[in-house]
Amino acid sequence: RQARLSAAIGSFLNGDSLTGSKTQEETTTLRNKFLRLSAGYNRGFGPLRPDERADILECIEELEATDAFENQGQDDETSAVPKLAGRWRLIWATSPDVLFLTSLPLAECGEIRQEIGAREPEGDFKVINSAELSPKGVGLLGVALPDVARALTITLKAQGTAVPSGAAFTLQLEEGRLEPSIPGLKQFFPGIELSAASSSTKLLTTFVDDELRISRSPIGDVFMFSRI
Repeated sequence: RQARLSAAIGSFLNGDSLTGSKTQEETTTLRNKFLRLSAGYNRGFGPLRPDERADILECIEELEATDAFENQGQDDETSAVPKLAGRWRLIWATSPDVLFLTSLPLAECGEIRQEIGAREPEGDFKVINSAELSPKGVGLLGVALPDVARALTITLKAQGTAVPSGAAFTLQLEEGRLEPSIPGLKQFFPGIELSAASSSTKLLTTFVDDELRISRSPIGDVFMFSRI
């Protein structure tokens, strides 16, 4: 599996087209298999046995090996770039930076989203990453008083510019802020700007269709998203 994935990533970086042998039906089967295997593990944040983690990662690699990128090259009409635009919800991650959000002692991590705008004339596109954070135990309050629970939730946002290159793009983070999750509360709590040094991250899109997207960092961390 590792050799197959390495070859696929090498083809991406070299600008070669990928050819797969999976049919759309098989792709759907793999997608459903992943959802079944990952159910109940809170996007990879929950405890997993080694064999469970291995089964999930194997399913992800099988999805990456499908023909989702068959005949896709650098041309905008056939590349992955047009499919990236939209609103995405994180459903699985192996990155320590993301998993850190669940280790905060007094906070719970809700939805993590990524919004990718349409490609701009200059060739890049805007990206907004957001994560909802709320006090520990607020989820139980949400059952009886959802509006109160929502009012206690804040959103951590990071905005940046992504520059695509084939199936890979480099995300340059520009600013971050904390703000209320309910827009109407912004007049009372306008938000807090977060001072952070400008940083960049390179992500390789290894699978994308109308429902799912898989990206990897240069060291192989997995980010799997579901289109909203």
